[in-house]
Amino acid sequence: MDNISDDRKRVRNLTIPGVVLVSISIFLGVGAEAVYPHVETIANMLMDRTEYISSVLKE
Repeated sequence: MDNISDDRKRVRNLTIPGVVLVSISIFLGVGAEAVYPHVETIANMLMDRTEYISSVLKE
């Protein structure tokens, strides 16, 4: 009987990370419209290096 409870604990411990990853995937699939504007803004900031260069090379 002790072996069965150990197996159940192992299965539960292995399903938790899977459930978390599936939940994140579903959120990104359904909520992509909410996240996309933020990602686009960040991508534009990373692509435009003039602001970074002007702040680093202050004269």
